[in-house]
Amino acid sequence: MRRRYFALGMAPAIASIAMVGLPTVGYGPARAAEGTLRVGFVDGPEGLDPAYAVVGASHQIIDLVYSGLTKLDNNANPVPDLAESWTADSTGTVYTFQLRAGVKFHDGTPLTADDVVYSFQRLKNPKTGYAYATQVESVAEVKALSASTVQFTLSKPTGPFLTFLAFPGNFIVPKHLAMSGSSLTSHPVGTGPFKFVSYSPDHELILEANQNYYVSGIPRLEKLDIKYIADDTERANALLGGTIDFASRVGAKDYDNIVATSGLAGTEKVGGRWFWIMTQDEKPPTNNPLVRLAISYAIDRQAMVDTLFFGHARPILGGPIPNWSWAYDKVTDIMPPHGDIAKARALLKQAGYPNGVQITMTLGSTWQNLVEQGPLIKAMLARAAIEVTLTSMENPRYMDLVWSKGDYQISNMYWLSPLADPDDFTYLNYRCGSGMNPQKFCDPKLDALLQQARYTSDKTARKALYTQATELILKEMPLVPTVTATMLDVFSTKVKGWEPMRTGMYRNLSEVTLGG
Repeated sequence: MRRRYFALGMAPAIASIAMVGLPTVGYGPARAAEGTLRVGFVDGPEGLDPAYAVVGASHQIIDLVYSGLTKLDNNANPVPDLAESWTADSTGTVYTFQLRAGVKFHDGTPLTADDVVYSFQRLKNPKTGYAYATQVESVAEVKALSASTVQFTLSKPTGPFLTFLAFPGNFIVPKHLAMSGSSLTSHPVGTGPFKFVSYSPDHELILEANQNYYVSGIPRLEKLDIKYIADDTERANALLGGTIDFASRVGAKDYDNIVATSGLAGTEKVGGRWFWIMTQDEKPPTNNPLVRLAISYAIDRQAMVDTLFFGHARPILGGPIPNWSWAYDKVTDIMPPHGDIAKARALLKQAGYPNGVQITMTLGSTWQNLVEQGPLIKAMLARAAIEVTLTSMENPRYMDLVWSKGDYQISNMYWLSPLADPDDFTYLNYRCGSGMNPQKFCDPKLDALLQQARYTSDKTARKALYTQATELILKEMPLVPTVTATMLDVFSTKVKGWEPMRTGMYRNLSEVTLGG
């Protein structure tokens, strides 16, 4: 684990937080960047302006090109980035950030506090339509105290505030370009380790080293040549055939064979990539929490790990907060790894379905990994007298029917948390009226707990609130968590220095070298 510079949720009574052990700041790398790393990613970005980017594929590139006031280390702890230090007042609502000296955008313009103020005013502006606006809803005011000092005033203490600052959507953009009408969506200009060169949609994206990056010796590569290869097997074959050096997110079925191949290696990281069964919580039969609990008890999560993920996953035995999180509480692990069919049948009987129930499972045909889960889930539920009919459709129709209109009974989905804070596993997925809550579940008591957990600074208090929230979730079972899949990356042994991140981001490619 890297040095932890700041403990998220530290008691707000600590008025001054001194940042120590920062990477050396330099104006140009101490050694010349060398070599081109050929990378295989899954999906191409859909816009590269932080304020307008929505999908994870965009955030992966934004994370390489731009920078935030903070960043997340490999274990998702917030540490300094553009801000070299900060202080918080005794109320936990006023944060003052000191910016690094000498930082420049890729066009050579110096970064100032005005750029920070503008970036957050832009995110807060309703006309922007920022998709992740809830992350900045407690930011009441941002003002420049000097060219290198910026102050945030929050409407209330916000536990994940420093983590939110590390989200790619909240990264800092050049005020002069954004205000002039330059398209950061198609030609991003940031302060990050790599500069944008070109993009051929869904085919190839080229980045080159930022020779003026503020961390000495970074990046170590001269160029990133990113190829977009959607199919897992094709991406693995590209690595095996030598046309790429690094393949992200290979399929679990291929991973063991790849890393056993001479000249290739891999990393496996447990992070925030979790799967769940969606249930329509407004319509029968899944509007009955007993039916939803029956579905949960009927699932053999360990069999899913072994059969679908070839051992490269972990069963979720409680709520959505993963067991590596500081907010995890083992007392909430109530689901048997192999399920409990007798209990599932008893719950169905209690719900008024002594002879079982018939349910349709709707799947988006483009998400192959989700489609592949359908038959196994169907077989598991059948053991509990839950008869499932599988149906699939193209993703645009699926998103409209399932996510927008709620016209389904059960489905399945996954999420890769880009922040790895417990808030990111709960707040949007369970809150009444949230766009990330296609279950249409609503419980004001749970909303209140999640709201309080978000807007509390003390970590111990936040953990207790998340335990209460999880216990309520396990009684209502608004959705059915199944497994956490590990993140699998494979690469040539020429690639040195790669360390995966729990967030699934690839900023650490800036620290990679290519050997002989």
